[in-house]
Amino acid sequence: SAYSGGSFSVSRDGGVAFTLSTPSVPSEVALVGSTNGALTKTLTALSAGLLAGRTLGQVEEIWYNSSKDGRKIQGWILKPPGFEPSKKYPLILEIHGGPFANYGDRFDEEKQIMAASGFVVLYTNPRGSTSYGEEFGNLIHHAYPGDDFYDLDSGVDAVIAKGYVDEKNLFVTGGSGGGVLTAWMIGHTNRFRAALAFYPVINWESFALTADMAPTAVNDWFPGFPWDNRENYDKRSLLSVVKNVRTPTLVMTGEEILDSGVQVIAQPPGKKNQSIALLSGGEKALTAIALVFAIFNLNPAPFCLLDEVDAPLDDANTERYAKLVTTMSKETQFLFISHNKIAMEMAEQLIGVTMQEQGVSRIVAVDMEAAKTLMEA
Repeated sequence: SAYSGGSFSVSRDGGVAFTLSTPSVPSEVALVGSTNGALTKTLTALSAGLLAGRTLGQVEEIWYNSSKDGRKIQGWILKPPGFEPSKKYPLILEIHGGPFANYGDRFDEEKQIMAASGFVVLYTNPRGSTSYGEEFGNLIHHAYPGDDFYDLDSGVDAVIAKGYVDEKNLFVTGGSGGGVLTAWMIGHTNRFRAALAFYPVINWESFALTADMAPTAVNDWFPGFPWDNRENYDKRSLLSVVKNVRTPTLVMTGEEILDSGVQVIAQPPGKKNQSIALLSGGEKALTAIALVFAIFNLNPAPFCLLDEVDAPLDDANTERYAKLVTTMSKETQFLFISHNKIAMEMAEQLIGVTMQEQGVSRIVAVDMEAAKTLMEA
């Protein structure tokens, strides 16, 4: 992608092999010698077959002034294949995440797909982006999102001024930190026809207190905890500008609870507390069941149906599951379907299903004491 990054290796004689990318060439392996003035030689052509017969959009570098304070902002314009300057094209402002990261003159397949669909794509490095020095990067210290809005909005103005963008067809998108700024943009302007925010942080308080990188947020991104810095959290909150939003918006985020700021800790017998990700398969399943039961206990019902809930459990965890159900059965009547002998043994009444005739199921009563006698015989 257009993000910075790559790999390199230095030989004994000082030559350097490294990954090389340009706006029109995906990563290749290149070599530069150790002598002064040595030329760079590209050693591979890994994507030659893929790109053969395909027309890429052309990339143009752009520098413009931010309307906030006149700072120079660098960006790139990706134009659709077959671009004609006399036509009017829809524009997508694509915002990088991080926020401490940067875009550059590198190949980006996602943006090329956007351009191939007929869009002009603008991607820039607003204040806070890396590779422009410490002072520029720290402009968003304890102030993100904030004035980066002006840097991004001014970029849209600069491309419109070139004359080939349809001002009524402007769109904005980004992921993570770019998702935050996408939501921040539409909270400050209604110029975009639609927005797509990928996995943004909507609530800084829950992020700073429960996310996997919570210590970084509290110690570096904010001046401290929410209850000590209410004003700073509030002025940077997307919730503070949601009342201004008139732009049709799609928010896309994950459904994995462990990646959404919720940490589950379990303590199987004989073990220390640990993340659920480190438990065995049976322990994970029992933890999930216990969590559901805990939620159920907040608002219990007189009846509860369990349909083969014990299926993923091993014998040891089936016994623990049976103890859970037995304890909860003092207030709730459980009806459960099971093929597990251990689970069946906790039942006060057992009903069997037989199929003596093909295709015909019949319910039969089972005498628990008689069943135990047969098992022990």
